[in-house]
Amino acid sequence: GLGGYDIWNECGYGPETCYCPATAAAFREWLRDKYGDLRTLGQAWFRHSYAEWEDVTPPRFRGAYPAVLDWLAFRLDNAYDRMRWRAELIRSIDPDCAITAHGIAGSLTAMADGGRDDWRAAAEVESYGYTWGSSRHGDEPWKQIHAVDLVRAAARGKPFWHAEAYAGPLWMQPNVLNKPRDEGRIASPEDVRYWDLVSFMGGATGLLYLRWRPLLDGPLFGAFGPYGLDGSRTSRSEMASRVGRWAQAPQQEALWRSRPVQGEIGIVYVPETQLLTYAQQGDTRFYAASMQGAYRGFLAHNVQADWVHIDDLARYTTLYLPFPVMLTREHAERLRAWVAGGGTLLCEGCPGYWGDRGHVDPTQPGLGLDALFGVRESYVEFTPDLLGDLEVRIGRTGAWGGLYLQAYTPTTGTPVGWYPDGRVAAVEHAYGRGRTRLVGTMLGAGHSAHGDRPQVFRDLLDWAGVAPHVWVSDPRVIARLHDGAGGAYLWVANPIRQPLPVRLRLGGRWAGRVPGAPLWGAEARCEGEEIVLVAGARDVAVIPLR
Repeated sequence: GLGGYDIWNECGYGPETCYCPATAAAFREWLRDKYGDLRTLGQAWFRHSYAEWEDVTPPRFRGAYPAVLDWLAFRLDNAYDRMRWRAELIRSIDPDCAITAHGIAGSLTAMADGGRDDWRAAAEVESYGYTWGSSRHGDEPWKQIHAVDLVRAAARGKPFWHAEAYAGPLWMQPNVLNKPRDEGRIASPEDVRYWDLVSFMGGATGLLYLRWRPLLDGPLFGAFGPYGLDGSRTSRSEMASRVGRWAQAPQQEALWRSRPVQGEIGIVYVPETQLLTYAQQGDTRFYAASMQGAYRGFLAHNVQADWVHIDDLARYTTLYLPFPVMLTREHAERLRAWVAGGGTLLCEGCPGYWGDRGHVDPTQPGLGLDALFGVRESYVEFTPDLLGDLEVRIGRTGAWGGLYLQAYTPTTGTPVGWYPDGRVAAVEHAYGRGRTRLVGTMLGAGHSAHGDRPQVFRDLLDWAGVAPHVWVSDPRVIARLHDGAGGAYLWVANPIRQPLPVRLRLGGRWAGRVPGAPLWGAEARCEGEEIVLVAGARDVAVIPLR
């Protein structure tokens, strides 16, 4: 039976897509719609010699030039227009159908060069999914849950699924060589259990192993499948069966009617910043390190940081803006209005340094953001190769920065952080009914590089008045809450290979709830205001709250 249509497998395209005549013609039409005429285009691109539209060709070079930024934006528009065309065509022929697609949770790393924008892809379908295998990406505790959180955010309330889950090894591929065998490279039954349950903890309500039996041909021979080469059962397939039967049992029906709660803070995703980074650097590493490092800094304190598209600010009262070096004037104004309306914004350095079309504002911070943050730039350095060990002190807390350095002269703001040479590194400011704290370097990138000073992220949250939903005694454990029509549930994930005794305290509207009998994993009990359990090795406990 036909379950539905998956209209784009691992949504994205190659970095060199595409310079054929048809694509060049489509690019010219896109430019005509944007600029209207050649004279306006020539002014925007600083090229005044175009005589005919046919003179305009896709740029084959990189650089933070308007032509390159337009080309990168066109490729995204063109790709997702084609995706919409597929969906609309299928619906016109088979109106009673389900349409899905899946990406690779690549918005932070491969949107600019490979078109992997999970928000845009999810907008075109009824449900959305992702390929993810820890054997490929690495099995550090933060990695899989950050990807699941990303896809949940991009789905914007739609159901989403782990569309390609791994339950077997991946032999000799470049992205696994030289990794330890226990870093997801040779999957154990306990790995399969942990990976599957972490996807459910992050909000996925479907899971598919892309192979039931491993491939027998090509470079992916022997890969992914839980069963043996001959289709025989293995200890991994038995675990896959156990998890699947549990997930579909009637006893779990209420569990799936509840969803992950909103995180305590949002990390803002701004597409144009990544486009500029790729145009300048030829890759997206600066952007990804800043985004992922901020996520890791909050996760070190068991704070759920949600990914928040710049279009979706309204639901959040506290936001963190990493690596904000390029902003359109529209997005800068959106941030300003959100703060003026009562929001609390924590922002990394050089906000809006580049504006529309990659133009550098002579006043910094640019685009009127100097008034938002109550500062003027006094000094700046774009020397990422020299700033790998940049230190900054905010209040009494030392932290690592990196990539870029911007120092400030406060105007209406108050200095609260300094570089070792005494320059002002951080300024807080009241603006309208909201407030800001601007730090002149990239704390996320610093945490990605060093990983040993996460206290600065806890201090930022304390300043913003943000308390964790769940306090956890052991930072190796990840705890999440689900709530909704099916009730409230506590998920407790232990990524390491030994049991961990752990104590938890619930905050917010969940304070005072007590644990019921577990649906999966370890039993929990109350001791005063704390929930106490021994989290199983490579396991996830699922505990109803009463």
